[in-house]
Amino acid sequence: MEKKRRIKKSVIQQIYRGLIIFNVVFLLFLCGYYGYRLIYYYDLENHPNAEIKDLKTILTKEENIVYAGDGLYPDGEGYRFIGKDVKNYVYYSGMLWRVLTVNEDGSISLITEENVTSLVWGKDTNTFENSYIDTWLNPKEGVDHSGYFYNHLSNPKNFLVSNITCLDTLSKPKEGCEKTTKKHSIGLLSTSDYLKAGGTKSYLNTGTYFWTSNGSKDGKVWYVFDKGGFNNLSSSGDNYYSYGVRPVITIHGNTAVKGGNGTIDDPYRLEDIQYLTLHTTHAGLYVTYQDALWRIVDVSSDKVKIVLEDTVKNGDTNLLKAYSPNTNKFDLESWNNIGYYLNHTYYSTLNTEWLVDGEWYTGSYNTSTGFDYKKVYDASVTAPVGLLHMGELFLHDVRGYATLTSSNDYEQTVITVNQDGFIYSELNTTELAIRPAVYLRGDLKITSGVGTKTNPLILGGAE
Repeated sequence: MEKKRRIKKSVIQQIYRGLIIFNVVFLLFLCGYYGYRLIYYYDLENHPNAEIKDLKTILTKEENIVYAGDGLYPDGEGYRFIGKDVKNYVYYSGMLWRVLTVNEDGSISLITEENVTSLVWGKDTNTFENSYIDTWLNPKEGVDHSGYFYNHLSNPKNFLVSNITCLDTLSKPKEGCEKTTKKHSIGLLSTSDYLKAGGTKSYLNTGTYFWTSNGSKDGKVWYVFDKGGFNNLSSSGDNYYSYGVRPVITIHGNTAVKGGNGTIDDPYRLEDIQYLTLHTTHAGLYVTYQDALWRIVDVSSDKVKIVLEDTVKNGDTNLLKAYSPNTNKFDLESWNNIGYYLNHTYYSTLNTEWLVDGEWYTGSYNTSTGFDYKKVYDASVTAPVGLLHMGELFLHDVRGYATLTSSNDYEQTVITVNQDGFIYSELNTTELAIRPAVYLRGDLKITSGVGTKTNPLILGGAE
């Protein structure tokens, strides 16, 4: 009998132990489960953007939509930024962009914040599809040096979709567009989109001159001038005027956002790339070289062209030099030519172990060449140091300097960017500031930095 009692007591104790263990495990499970839910919903409440990854979703959050004042407005089945004080900055391909619209299909149209170059529209045409601008922006089958801008973007095939460009020819700028094309990857801002955004009182008025996509009924082309209004003085007799180019692109709406909040100080970032060597970079990024800030203009497999984000100084003031006393051609042999100075006197101040020879295009840009930027590539010299030529990126980052491009050979003039930001022909004997460009070895290591103006890439030795 006693033995049976001990067995029964032992069984009961085991059952109690099992219940205790079960209760402890169950309590731990409950604590873990509800603790996780508490943390999850707290994080969701206090970090609502954590689950949002694509640009369209971020832009069109309910709290971002407005019906008065500046901001993102419903526009049919899409949305449009209107006004001046709007958070629509995007950083892509080393350049700052502004969001124009979120389109009906979910794609997003952007325009560069600044002019990326200046060009004459074209001779004997006022249509976008026949212009030098279109050729410079978009690749054309069988056309050498077409698609310059497209080819200098970072991974355009991964980001860009067909862009809608307005082709209306107008007697005066107006809202609305009747004739459009989607044949191009890159276009220009229409007068309609400029007006719909608020015109002179919008973020699109940057105080500069830039082309629109619309021709005028008198055979000329509409552009925005520095006060924010429209004009169509694209040519006068044999004179053709060069205005700024602000490309418009359209990207996938589901493009991932890597960071940023849409402000100028912290724009939405579409790329998060770690650059290892200089030849893995792309145009638009900033680098430090010779304790100065430079900007990448062109990248190839073995060399990279960079341009100084300033002019050469003599103490605290600009060093001024004439292009040449007797020619408007870039000459490496004549001691009194800017080409000789850059590749001898200036060259001696640089870290020459990092420099390599590159091709500098010296063709003319004038009436006899039809102001065709592609003619600039008809002549060249080889050297490590040169200048920017017409049709290159970032001409307007600095003002008051001479380019590499000759203009009128009879008057011996050279294309310059004057203090007002205009493309202007200046006599070769006029003393101007110098904005040098150099070719660096592509195998130089990148030791730190992300390539922005405030956090440029820092270069090290060869790989």
